[in-house]
Amino acid sequence: MRLLLPSLFCLVATAAAAKGTFIPPGAKPPDYAITMATGGSFYKSGSQIVVHHGDWTKVAINADSPNVTYYHEDARISVNGSSLVVIRGPEFEELIEYAPRNIGERQIHLGESCTVWEVSRSRPSSISRDSGTIALSCVTDDGIELSQKLLGPSKDVIFSAEATRIERRPVSPEEVQPPASAFALDWPGRDTLPPIPPEKPDHEVVMQEALPPEKLGAIRIVRRHGPWQFTEETAGKLRTIRVISDHARTWFEYASDASGAPKRLIINRYTPPPEEQAQVRALRPQPKRDGGTDTVLGETCSWFNMTPEIFDNNTQSCLTEDGISLKEQYLSRSSHRAWTAIRVVRRPIAIDEIKLAPELLSPQLWGVE
Repeated sequence: MRLLLPSLFCLVATAAAAKGTFIPPGAKPPDYAITMATGGSFYKSGSQIVVHHGDWTKVAINADSPNVTYYHEDARISVNGSSLVVIRGPEFEELIEYAPRNIGERQIHLGESCTVWEVSRSRPSSISRDSGTIALSCVTDDGIELSQKLLGPSKDVIFSAEATRIERRPVSPEEVQPPASAFALDWPGRDTLPPIPPEKPDHEVVMQEALPPEKLGAIRIVRRHGPWQFTEETAGKLRTIRVISDHARTWFEYASDASGAPKRLIINRYTPPPEEQAQVRALRPQPKRDGGTDTVLGETCSWFNMTPEIFDNNTQSCLTEDGISLKEQYLSRSSHRAWTAIRVVRRPIAIDEIKLAPELLSPQLWGVE
């Protein structure tokens, strides 16, 4: 039970910070900048700087850290060094109840009076019958959050943030919105990274998800170019694109929601230096031959367990002699999916066929003007 409780705490902490700071319903805070001291039983002591203007709030964790998150009423954009994560739309967890409640308590911080709100609370669940985990926020009458607290079931403070300095001043949009450079990608060519033997040939595979005949399965397109692999999956208006490198820790992802609107963008630009790449590859799960074979589109493939050391999910692939997957099966506690190739073409793949489309990297698409 103790091992599971921190997961619940993290869920509630995420809910408390879903908008960066809590703004009561109908409030329109003025421009401001606040320095806050942070800490708690699950967090190291530190600080964060919160800057607000209009619909945007910027939270920088520790002044010397590159970890900055930009919050909009419809988006969360996190920039951490060379990485970018964008989430549009609401972020809800099933274990959390989000309706804010004014509990009628007043506090004083930095000589200013504020009202205490219960921002969210955990629901009773099999993880914790005695849930009682709540997120609190104290907000001034003009809508500025002066303190946050995340309390555990025994009312211990798991996380806290309290204002140590507040300044109401004009804030420019440039101070609270992510720079356009955060969305830019400098795509390497095939020859900028050494090949990983045995290198798979350039190819394109179209796969269809195996479903009952009365249903239309999702379509997956896989393209290979040197160490780069592009995978696009579509099901109705749902669309997910992933671009990864064999050298690991360099990958990109785009996803839409069920209506086709942009939902998620992830950019991880980090590539290990050459002296670390062999170590990174050694740590990656090594496929294990299962012994069976199959025939797809007239080609013979052999079944491999692609994740033999991972116990909570299992990925099986039927690979040709040159490493092309013709069938795949994914099995976890909550999901079972299977794919079969309906077209295979070995041909030169240009780097432009691997890249994310420029419009998916447009800051305007993600609400950044």
